[in-house]
Amino acid sequence: MLFDLDKTIEAFLKGSLPVEIASKVAVTFAPPDDRFPPQGLSLPAIDLFLFLIEENRELRNREPLLERQADGSVLKRSAPVRVDCHYLVTAFAEGAQRPEEDEHRILGHVMKVLVRHREVPQKFLQGTLQGQTPPVRAAAMLPSPDHGAQLWHALKSRPRASLHYVLTISVDTGDAPERLPPVTTVQLGEPS
Repeated sequence: MLFDLDKTIEAFLKGSLPVEIASKVAVTFAPPDDRFPPQGLSLPAIDLFLFLIEENRELRNREPLLERQADGSVLKRSAPVRVDCHYLVTAFAEGAQRPEEDEHRILGHVMKVLVRHREVPQKFLQGTLQGQTPPVRAAAMLPSPDHGAQLWHALKSRPRASLHYVLTISVDTGDAPERLPPVTTVQLGEPS
């Protein structure tokens, strides 16, 4: 599922950034540590490092999902767990006299794309995320206590311009659905 999320973000950025940016930048999900860039990655690059995965308790749903079947029976399933995936988004460039200018230009374009969408457009969803209900929610520019100097220190990297991007996905609990018997009669009003 997380692999599908990475592929979704890559397709979303490549399909939404201006062509002159999308055609030149690589998209990677490597830690932005002192060993960046990973071997074989050419710069410039947009890096989306998945640094935190946690349940979104505000969106917790304890009510089972009921799905009526053609024979009148009902399938009862556990509601999916809503999970927030937190990404640290940075840009890397090299070769120019002032690579930070190129990095800021790239990051600015990425920021415009991310803040424009509160949900990931369906056409970019990959694998298990296709047709997911509710849709994959997105929020950019959120504050995070782990996003500042502590995170950069933990990565053993110098701090750099970055965005905090959170995607909320549904994770199936894997519980087997329970088939409830069909309703055969309905009585309205008081029994006689």
